[in-house]
Amino acid sequence: MRAWILAVGLVVASPSMGQECQPSGTRGPVRLLSCGEHELGLLEILGEEQAPPAELLAMGLAAITPPDRKRKKPKEVPVAGGRTAIVWPLKGGGVVARLVDGGNARFVSCTDKGCADLAGQLIATGLPTPRPTFLHEEVPVPAGCEPLENGYGCGEDALVWADGAPLPIPEPDEFAALSLHPLRSALGVAPDSGVLITWSCTLAGHAGSCIRLDVDTPRGPITVWSTAVEGHRDGSMLTCITPDTGPSMPDTCRPMFAEAVDAQGRAPAPEPVDDAPSEE
Repeated sequence: MRAWILAVGLVVASPSMGQECQPSGTRGPVRLLSCGEHELGLLEILGEEQAPPAELLAMGLAAITPPDRKRKKPKEVPVAGGRTAIVWPLKGGGVVARLVDGGNARFVSCTDKGCADLAGQLIATGLPTPRPTFLHEEVPVPAGCEPLENGYGCGEDALVWADGAPLPIPEPDEFAALSLHPLRSALGVAPDSGVLITWSCTLAGHAGSCIRLDVDTPRGPITVWSTAVEGHRDGSMLTCITPDTGPSMPDTCRPMFAEAVDAQGRAPAPEPVDDAPSEE
């Protein structure tokens, strides 16, 4: 089974809900939303290869049900679009609801009195598609790619970023040492493994540090392209991860790195070292 959680960190402005919902944290894989006086939980399980319905149901209910509440007998409730959700009232107040839509399962919970209508609207509409931004500007997602909270995925390639990095931006070698240690650890490879290239670069008009790492992992070879730049008010980090170990960056990542690589999407060649003896 391949089922993954869609976690969206953005302001939800849904006309049908009539108010704004702000992210307020997480509870395991459940995203918590503060909607006015109410707090709701949202979990979306997207199955490319569906698990048995009973397995999906058990997994979703275990995650979405608040640990201090017990579910009562479920009932069917019609929602927008001519669909039917299954709703479990909770002892002590609130509801848990599930809707299967297009092969995906959406679960919503709330524990406040009077939140059932809001939960019904959220179960019917879900969250809007995230609009990723980098350096405080919206980034267009290439055709055929899937938007994420901070980036997008295109097949086996992923482009992700994070604003708010500490300043000043470290020099390339120091940036490599700081950023690649946790990555190598997560990949299950040795701390000094792989072939590393570092260089000073420019991204979106901002000076920064760039690295490229080619490394063999237990899941196969990957290439990591990453840069840290000083933005308008803080630092930002941009990373492309791909199984393509060729000399050029994949097309899905290259537009964002355009100023940091050469015209062929490659890291610049190292400057030659002058080993000639000096004349005295």
